[in-house]
Amino acid sequence: MHTLSQVTLHIAMLSGSLLLACPASAQDVTIPNNREFALLQEKLRNGDPLIVGLENGTTVSGRLIEISGERLALMVSNVRRDIQQMEIIRVQRRKNGVLLGALVGLGTGIGFATVVIKGCLSPNVECDLNLAGVGGSIIGIGVGAGIGIDALVVRTRTLYDRQTQPRATVRPILDSKRLGMQVKVTF
Repeated sequence: MHTLSQVTLHIAMLSGSLLLACPASAQDVTIPNNREFALLQEKLRNGDPLIVGLENGTTVSGRLIEISGERLALMVSNVRRDIQQMEIIRVQRRKNGVLLGALVGLGTGIGFATVVIKGCLSPNVECDLNLAGVGGSIIGIGVGAGIGIDALVVRTRTLYDRQTQPRATVRPILDSKRLGMQVKVTF
């Protein structure tokens, strides 16, 4: 005859075995939005530098080769890497902008050149400078500095972000001294 504690242990072991028999991927399934991923195809061009966040927590950086409704292909260190849509949780495009820096540098250069030229044209100051050359040089330095500074700043823009749904994972804890269950809920 079995005691109550032995019966409880057998039931717990049977329940735990059944839970372990189910693969974790079947317990935690988040279905991505196909429409949102399809719209991503319109936003991207071949050659775009991308950072792709994966479901397992890693990221992959590379240049876009191909994108379809089911997968995305990147060139990573001269090796093609195909990533299935189900694995992708985030897609970001890296961008080094230089246009804004050029415009800011142009404005700054024009402002500084105007001050220098007005100072040289003042009746109290003798100035033997080629004003057009000096003004052009100052403006060129401003534009170059703006482009250089802006090229060093890397911006990332998130184009696709799959919102993971809340999920619960249950794991049995069975050993010679403990009998229990671990429940993990993520949001």
